[in-house]
Amino acid sequence: MSAEPLRILLANDHLGWGGTVLHGVGKLFLLSIPRFDPARVRVVPVILRRRDALARAFDEAGISIRFLARGKFDPRTYFDLRRIVGEERIDVLHLQGYGAATFGRLVAARTGVPAVVTVHSVDPRYPRYMRLPDRLLARRTARFLYMNDTLRDFCVQRCSAPLPALEKLPLGIDLAAFRGGPDKEEARRAIGIGENEAPVVGTVTRLFEQKGNRYLLEAWRTVAARVPRAVLVVAGDGPERAALEESARAHGLAGRTRFLGFRDDVPAVLRAFDVAVLASLWEATPLAGFESMAAGLPIVATAVDGLSEVLEDGRTALLVPPASPSALAAAILRLADDAALAERLAGAAREESRRYSIEEHVRRLTEVYESAAAASREAAR
Repeated sequence: MSAEPLRILLANDHLGWGGTVLHGVGKLFLLSIPRFDPARVRVVPVILRRRDALARAFDEAGISIRFLARGKFDPRTYFDLRRIVGEERIDVLHLQGYGAATFGRLVAARTGVPAVVTVHSVDPRYPRYMRLPDRLLARRTARFLYMNDTLRDFCVQRCSAPLPALEKLPLGIDLAAFRGGPDKEEARRAIGIGENEAPVVGTVTRLFEQKGNRYLLEAWRTVAARVPRAVLVVAGDGPERAALEESARAHGLAGRTRFLGFRDDVPAVLRAFDVAVLASLWEATPLAGFESMAAGLPIVATAVDGLSEVLEDGRTALLVPPASPSALAAAILRLADDAALAERLAGAAREESRRYSIEEHVRRLTEVYESAAAASREAAR
């Protein structure tokens, strides 16, 4: 290992959606960057798009990000990244997102700096224009990092990843944030839940088609009819918010459904819940799942690849088919009716969450960087 810390260019296309919704990769940047050992790693974060309101959270955390203000296919991105590699004497490029992975690996091919690519999503709409660059640049990639077996298959089949370059690296969350904090009553008051409103069923999510929230709203019609005092809390924002709120009004559920918008106090919001729901239609490994586990909540989740590889039906969650309002409603009602089952699932979920600490994620990532840099130096010799 070098006496000097490795210099890592950590690049992604954007921090989130519409300048208001921080996505999972953005959250991971916020959690992981301050936790690297400065004696071993110095991170240079780069975002391909222009600065937006989401940068405020990074400013408050003391994380300085370079925003390139480039569009999706802007070839100047290549020259920007290459200049930063030279100016900062970068040792490893860590790339996430289609644009960053393409332009970054072109820079890697030209400069000899090793490239590490993290694949976060099994994208059913994987763009056709990525197939050729992925195929051409796969051999120029030192490591492909993936979080579960479904993503591993996606790396091989869609991203043309060679098997020796594959490495599994689970995500991590700040487990300490889920210790202590407000009690349930205080947490409920903070989001406007009354003393007589229970149980509280909630989801922390992006309001995008992928997250299946319209099926959760349909399921809620059944639950609300059976449990008159139950309340659904939806924490998150996105392009489907207006349609979901209108659906709740149209079905007489406006008073039984609370839309909180984007929240940066997820641990406190989760403390208000009795049941957490993840209604996704497809997933890689959503941070919201780990957060619900760490919060010690009984979970209802769809049995899509990224969730079913983390959650075990009947042990840490109740898993149901995706796009099935009736199955979602039945599982929620089962937990509302069976306190012993809910407590058992919640305890097992909290115990399982200990495997996914952000500290362990950063430790493993540091080893990946050091291995990639060492292999590059050896190849150069």
